[in-house]
Amino acid sequence: MDRVSMKAKKRPIKTKSFLKRLRSEGNIPGVIYGKHIEGGIPISVNHSEFVKFLHHHHWENTIVDLEVEEEDGNKESYTVLVQEISHNPVSDDINHVDFHQISMTEKIHLRVPVVGVGEAVGIRKGGMLEQMVWEIDIECLPTNIPDEIRVDVSNLDIGDSIHVSEITPPEGIRILEAEDTALFIVEHAGSGQEEVSGEVEGEPEVVKKGKEEGKE
Repeated sequence: MDRVSMKAKKRPIKTKSFLKRLRSEGNIPGVIYGKHIEGGIPISVNHSEFVKFLHHHHWENTIVDLEVEEEDGNKESYTVLVQEISHNPVSDDINHVDFHQISMTEKIHLRVPVVGVGEAVGIRKGGMLEQMVWEIDIECLPTNIPDEIRVDVSNLDIGDSIHVSEITPPEGIRILEAEDTALFIVEHAGSGQEEVSGEVEGEPEVVKKGKEEGKE
């Protein structure tokens, strides 16, 4: 489980021009949502601090202890996950962040990375390991959030694959992804090239005839 601390400030609900000024001053507008929060709490976080957080953590499964400074100077703490990050469609700058309040004693749904472990047998025979899915949906308590789900691919031969139904998750974690979802597959590295070259060799007269017609 990855866990970090972050500071924020409560902000008033203002016009677009106010939010634009907020961003120009190096802040990102955001909102904290939760089943015990009516309507959401409008906040802002420091842009540099948030970008640093993104560079060092997998934001979808990192617990954030968010300390929010109220307008009167008092501080309130919230345990949250980053739910959504929206970007400016032109500049790609971060436009807005949604935080979701969680309880450490209630299970949550989230997506975590999938990582292949080991060298597949099929690679030594000229095959190529392809990862079909990079993240999967799971359910667990916040205290059991894994950094990743590791899948042993060492026994995969050419033509073999591993599906969700074939992996055993760590204790305390329930996988919500469809059981027939393919995670990894080993294919013959040269299969695509052979098909293309076969088509070209099988139609030499057609290619030649096309060239001659083009000259006329």
